[in-house]
Amino acid sequence: MAKRRRVAKRTKCRPARTPLASLRTAKPRTAKPRRKPATRRPAETASVLTLDELARRDPIPPTEAMPAALRAMLEPAPAGACYVESERPPALRARSTAIGRGARGRIWQARLEGGSGRLMAGRAGLAQGRFSPTTLARGGRRAASLASHRPAWVTTEFLPRLTPRRRLTTTAVGARAARTDAPVMHTMDAVIEGFAIGWPWHCVGKVQGGFDTDFDRPRTTGTGVLVGRNVLLTAAHLAIWDRGPGQWWMRFFPGWRDGPDPKLGSAFVEEFRGPGPQSNPNSNDFVVCKLYDPLGDALGFFGTIWSSDDDFYYDRHWTSIGYPDHTYGGQRPTFDLDVEVQDIDNNGDGREIEIALNDYLLNGGWSGGPLFGWFPELDPRVIGVCSGWDADGWDPYRAVFAGGGPLINYVHAARQDWS
Repeated sequence: MAKRRRVAKRTKCRPARTPLASLRTAKPRTAKPRRKPATRRPAETASVLTLDELARRDPIPPTEAMPAALRAMLEPAPAGACYVESERPPALRARSTAIGRGARGRIWQARLEGGSGRLMAGRAGLAQGRFSPTTLARGGRRAASLASHRPAWVTTEFLPRLTPRRRLTTTAVGARAARTDAPVMHTMDAVIEGFAIGWPWHCVGKVQGGFDTDFDRPRTTGTGVLVGRNVLLTAAHLAIWDRGPGQWWMRFFPGWRDGPDPKLGSAFVEEFRGPGPQSNPNSNDFVVCKLYDPLGDALGFFGTIWSSDDDFYYDRHWTSIGYPDHTYGGQRPTFDLDVEVQDIDNNGDGREIEIALNDYLLNGGWSGGPLFGWFPELDPRVIGVCSGWDADGWDPYRAVFAGGGPLINYVHAARQDWS
């Protein structure tokens, strides 16, 4: 009997409103021993706080009032507010037309005109950067870990506020009868919808992106996380690639739940950088984005960390947050708690971090969501962002998170250049 060839198939976890990509045949991967560095950094030996340890900690209240300038930045724009693109102060004028009667009087349709200026409902992006992680590392832009930031005026919550719900029927993830069969999902009890209240949970939010200045029609939606005062980290396949200045837009809404949170603000993306567009889950599926407004100054942000020792990932339990299309239509933050890493694929210093797949991670919306842990000194740090899901050879389908040295180096360079 001829020996069956092991085939690796990969499927992209696409953003909302975009169908899943077709399966791709690739060469099988050979099992590799876990890599260990010659010496371990202090951060690599530190343990991540367990759920029990986090549950025993009381919230830490704020010690200062938020500065007025930051409060003003977070306030929602007044109804009807718009942006005008013009070299000179625009000469705005309003025109009104009576269109009928209402319950208390006539109804008028008002139209604002910007003269020679260009009226917009948001701010379009200006620049995109694409260069290889190797180039970045050779330029001395390396970092092993970056600390988080907690402002004195925010409340620290060690666990999210969860919404109780009925237990769902679960089925075990099993072997597939044929390579074309869909994966059997295991709806995990730990995946729970709730409220992203307090630091650092409100630093995760919803990402939208689209073309030109059509701000009401997102082409991509997913999840992002603040990792600097004006730095957003998300998946590369959510970014709007290969369009010129003013021809694309992206927007971040921290703490989104059934719509934007009026107390947390939002910000458009001015520019982004990354290894480039990614059509399959891999360790380079990330971008760092420069926000027009430094939301991190008001809300704080996560740190980041990586290790060349695979046991660093296997020996700890992690947490992830996303906005899944499954069940909640991408409208509510959902939490995967006490996550164990099941497999790691190495791509140079890059890491494809694989965890158990479930319906929430499978069906879009979680892309760009962080996988992180609470380190000592109350320091939450991201190890990767959701890239999609795939299967290696005859292994079960798993969710894939992009992580490793390149991701941290990009965040490090963005903090230096944009802050």
